[in-house]
Amino acid sequence: MQVNRASSILGALFLQACMLLLLLGIASAVQASVAVTLEEGVSRYTVPDRNVWHRLVEPLDDPSHLALLDAFERSRAAEASLVGQRGPVIARLELSHVGQANEQWYLLFNANYIDQGVAYWKPEAGPPVALEEFSQLNDERTPRLLHYQAISLPLVPGDRGEILIYVNARHYADPFAIELMNQNDFVQYQFVVNSGSIAAISVMMTLTLLALILFWRTRYWVTLACAGYIGLHALGWAASSGLLDDLFDWTRWNTTYAGMLLFPFAIACASQFTRLLFNDHKNHHRIALYLNLLSMSTLYAHKQGKQRARREMLTHVS
Repeated sequence: MQVNRASSILGALFLQACMLLLLLGIASAVQASVAVTLEEGVSRYTVPDRNVWHRLVEPLDDPSHLALLDAFERSRAAEASLVGQRGPVIARLELSHVGQANEQWYLLFNANYIDQGVAYWKPEAGPPVALEEFSQLNDERTPRLLHYQAISLPLVPGDRGEILIYVNARHYADPFAIELMNQNDFVQYQFVVNSGSIAAISVMMTLTLLALILFWRTRYWVTLACAGYIGLHALGWAASSGLLDDLFDWTRWNTTYAGMLLFPFAIACASQFTRLLFNDHKNHHRIALYLNLLSMSTLYAHKQGKQRARREMLTHVS
């Protein structure tokens, strides 16, 4: 009897311990934060899009520091990834600057389509500091970096604290990673990304103009399909990279989503360009049929996507 009683007591204690560990695991997952230490001689850090961002039920009307703290405590468990999702998210990044060099650091987000982005730096000894807003609709004071959003960090050697980041977007198309760079790496990276993107878009627009001139002189449909393929690709890239917003400084429309709307038309033009270039409609009927179906399916998917986005927007507004 004593043995059975002792085993039942041990079993109950073991069950309680497992439940306690499970609750602690859930609490740590809900309130988890990522720690980064800025060391001497290391100029770049990457925080991948894995168990970093926490989903919120609804957007914040007033994203103050206290509101972000409260939202983070009440947020859901960290998402494995944000790819394909939408809506407000929040993250907490613990930061320690143990290096000796007094240099400027930047925080980069590989998503320039953000509708709203707010961040606060809270040192261990001191009040919270509001960083620049890094949304696509309000990025006048942030560095110009195509395909990304970037903000500067007010760090000095020996600083310790945390960064609270709040982001809201209609669609997360790519893994939403966070990068930290010092000033030297950031300036070089900014030059390579901006110059490479602008050069590629300029070349494609030039080829589009040449194709349109050829179509005007020859009336060959293959040149028009080529112009549509390259030109729409260039316009979509200019929109999705944020170049159109930087050039015209639009504040009412998030032009980065226009790239998602233009790329299906570019794919349809590319299919027709291939069909006409190789004369498939005369020599390869099956290939021509496949390319026609590809064009129609991309346009149909584009139409369905627009209707779904409109329904979600109306549901969110109501």
